[in-house]
Amino acid sequence: MSTNSGFQHFSMGEGDEGVGDGKSKRWKGETGRSYRFSFLWFQGLENGVLDYGTAEKPTNPNFIGAPISYIPGAGFVVNNGPEITKLAGGDAPKTKVATIVAVWPLKKDGSIDVEGIYAGNAEVNAFVFSGEKYKTLVLNNREFPFADHDLTVKCEDAQYQKLAFTPCKESLFRKLLAGGEKGQAVTAPIIAEAQNLMKNIQNELGRVMTVEQIRAKLTGTGAPATGGIGNLGAAAGPAVTTANVDSLVNGLLD
Repeated sequence: MSTNSGFQHFSMGEGDEGVGDGKSKRWKGETGRSYRFSFLWFQGLENGVLDYGTAEKPTNPNFIGAPISYIPGAGFVVNNGPEITKLAGGDAPKTKVATIVAVWPLKKDGSIDVEGIYAGNAEVNAFVFSGEKYKTLVLNNREFPFADHDLTVKCEDAQYQKLAFTPCKESLFRKLLAGGEKGQAVTAPIIAEAQNLMKNIQNELGRVMTVEQIRAKLTGTGAPATGGIGNLGAAAGPAVTTANVDSLVNGLLD
């Protein structure tokens, strides 16, 4: 479902037919390094109880997406129409998609750093990527559901964030959730941080600005733009069940 702000909430297969605290929490890979992600933005995150579905029918993580344009002097903004495209020099907007992940500490050989995990060294980040990468993730999730499997991400080029994805045999986060008090001592602060990030994750994609605000920004006059669409709160939790996100993704990639 699309909002008048330009953002769309969706989950794989639900709402994607046809696809914050001011400090950025966006993950960025370094060339040659591998990372292990657990997806966190599932139904129920806002209440602290993630719904993974069943073994027969696992649920899918949630995402937020928008068409984004870069305008020199204004930055990355949500493209809500042709006037913003004109201000971006006529360049078509690019689909950007985001979700929330736990990034686990790894040793140099790529194995899990167990001591680092229990020391609280996991990070909670916004994973922001292109519409093309979203399509690749859909294929991975189809065979290895992210409700049950982590994802190994290898960064092949940091400048362009060229990434290679390989599914893991299990979800480390879910294993810790089932690990009694010791495991939950790790997962509880991760959930709390993910809840905070969820409230303003749209800010990791771009700012919502009217044409008038952009022009004022470029000329140094007028009121400042808003920082996204405001606090999502509980509205960020449920996935939209009807859809046009594939049209968002496909339309901007054609």
